[in-house]
Amino acid sequence: MAFTDTDAVYAHLGIDSDAVSTSLVEQSITEAHADVLRDLRDEYESSEDATLKQAETELASSCLFRILAGQAAVQESEIQTPMLKIAGAKKVEDLLHRADAEARRGRARLEPFLVAVSERFEFGTVEGSASSDQENG
Repeated sequence: MAFTDTDAVYAHLGIDSDAVSTSLVEQSITEAHADVLRDLRDEYESSEDATLKQAETELASSCLFRILAGQAAVQESEIQTPMLKIAGAKKVEDLLHRADAEARRGRARLEPFLVAVSERFEFGTVEGSASSDQENG
């Protein structure tokens, strides 16, 4: 079961089902929840932590903005809510920018709930190698 719900996403974005269909919000929540569960530590799988709910709400909002950006790219319609107005040529760009911002906030908030990520491998310099000029000179 998801940590967030349609009401939380609608409230977070300041919109209602007249602005964006419930089925799109539910699809966004499903995608966000799958993303959260991928690296979530086992002890939080059935958590009711408010921070975890907020993180998933932000990730669901990001997914929703990406869906809306895809739709906006196909059709020329204005998107307007009390907190957001996107119209014209910048509509898709603005939606994707907002999606990225929501994803960054959600992922940052989610960090303490995730399994430890292994350290990245860093390429180093190879010492002791000689160039052909040094060998011949």
